Amino acid sequence: MASSNVSSVLVERSPVYYGWVMLTVATLGMAATLPGQTAGISLFIDAFIEDLGLSRSVVSWLYTVATVLGSLGLPLAGRLLDRYGPRRVAVALIALLAASCAGMRWVSGWVGVFVGFVCLRGFGQGALGLVNNHAVNLWFERRRGLAVGVLGLGMAGATALFPPLMEMGLQAYGWQTTYLIMGGLLAAIMLPLGALLYRDAPERYGLSPDEVDPEKRDDAAADSEPSGPTTIGGVRPAVAYRTWTFWLFTVAGVCTAGFGTGLLFHHFSILEEVGVARG
Repeated sequence: MASSNVSSVLVERSPVYYGWVMLTVATLGMAATLPGQTAGISLFIDAFIEDLGLSRSVVSWLYTVATVLGSLGLPLAGRLLDRYGPRRVAVALIALLAASCAGMRWVSGWVGVFVGFVCLRGFGQGALGLVNNHAVNLWFERRRGLAVGVLGLGMAGATALFPPLMEMGLQAYGWQTTYLIMGGLLAAIMLPLGALLYRDAPERYGLSPDEVDPEKRDDAAADSEPSGPTTIGGVRPAVAYRTWTFWLFTVAGVCTAGFGTGLLFHHFSILEEVGVARG
């Protein structure tokens, strides 16, 4: 990504530090990943089983393999993000996610379900989620914990708000039309918002994270420079890969995410077994 400064009317005329605008649009971007999140996809599992004649175990395996395949593109998404910045990558991913939702309208068998899962998981929950988190990290350092916490809170609110609306559409129009509506809403609302509001690293606009004066920030960084060869925030990937700590956190993250995904994916079926109806 180019390091030369560029001008932006929105950044220059923003009444608040533009990082807060980025946090807002990133939160909306996280909400836009819901068609690819397990909380969104789980709503449609029973419809796939009933309308396409698939068993629950087959749909589960399709989802598992599709999630793994979709995640394989994340290193490439990360490299593109480093090269082109959040704005262009986010706009491209929102367009691809919208097209993936629209494409689910014509799914008629297990192959279509599998391809749809790969696209929804890869473009939505995976790559677009990565972009939104990275964009917030670029604009905040000292207050990064607060910013990421607000991002998580916004995502929790979206998870509480939008799945019931998706369920209403599913009951009223069927799953094919609901997917088409979601794709249309992404294209009509989130795509132009993303193109308008996403921005790259603050340094490109002559700013620095947290609205800190660049010279003071450089002085503070020099004063706090670590004496050892590595720090928690400055470990190079090649070094991190050789530590037990990295793999401990990675394995723990995989286990908790896998367990939570499994429960959420089957939660309608699990609750029905103990007498809790879908409604």
